[in-house]
Amino acid sequence: MLTPEERIQQEDLKRVSCSECGTVLIVSSVHDSIPDNGFVFNPKSFGYYAGFTDFFPWEEPNREDYLFFCHDCCVRLLQLFPSIARAIGPGGHHPCSSDTPCCIYAWRGTESFAKNYDEFLVRTQRAEPDLETLSLIWVDDQPERGY
Repeated sequence: MLTPEERIQQEDLKRVSCSECGTVLIVSSVHDSIPDNGFVFNPKSFGYYAGFTDFFPWEEPNREDYLFFCHDCCVRLLQLFPSIARAIGPGGHHPCSSDTPCCIYAWRGTESFAKNYDEFLVRTQRAEPDLETLSLIWVDDQPERGY
């Protein structure tokens, strides 16, 4: 059983705000203290001695050292720096289970996502722009064998 102090400390780990816009981020129990559908950056891991940030990458960061970004700020970052989106690659972004894609970087599993491993099936869909309606739609990825 947790003491009241331990419970407060545990709840504080679940209260995360976007470092850019201040939006309170959803933290599921799956990710413990890391927000769902966001980015978490440790600026010290980007640096090196005499680099732009002049950090030592082997320094152990504290939780306060991290930058947390919400979904919308992640989208803005990827639009500003498309090379990051290309490095992540298609399907490497975040899952979205809504009927319409939440952003151009979204993907979702189909009913066949984790079934029938011996068959070639459409297992995922990705977001793409529909030029007629000027909205995002789900498009099937290539059929593939299960994992």
